[in-house]
Amino acid sequence: MEFQGRCGLVVRSWLRTCKAPDSEPDSTEDQWCSQSVWRPGQNKFKRTGSVTDASRSGRPKTATDEGSSTQVLASMASSPTKGTRRLSAQMGISRSSGMHNLRTNKWHPYKLRMLQHLTEDDPERRNRVQ
Repeated sequence: MEFQGRCGLVVRSWLRTCKAPDSEPDSTEDQWCSQSVWRPGQNKFKRTGSVTDASRSGRPKTATDEGSSTQVLASMASSPTKGTRRLSAQMGISRSSGMHNLRTNKWHPYKLRMLQHLTEDDPERRNRVQ
C-alpha cells in the first residue's frame, strides 16, 4: 500500500475513535471530530511515516541501562547475601540506582531475622494454652 493510502487509513481510524459513543453511524465522520484533533497526528505521520513519539532528549541513563542492570543482577546472583550498599560501592553506582535495578527485575532485598527465640519449655506452654 502506498504512503497516501496508509495515511488515509490512519486518519479514518482516528476519526472512528473520536466519534461520540452515543452517536449514530454516518458516512460523514468529520462532523464528530474536529481537524485540530487529528491534523497534528496526520502531519506527523506524513513527516515520519509513524505516529510513535520520538526519543526524548536529555541525559542518557547509565546506571540503570541494560548492560549495567545485567551486571548488577549477575553480582547479586553470585552472592545474594551481599548488601545493597556494598553492591553499589563495588559497581560504582549510587545506592538508589542499585535498588532501582533490583526492583525493576523483581529482586526484593530482605534480611532474615529471628524475631522470637524458642526455648526448651515452649512446646509445654503451647500445649497448656490449647
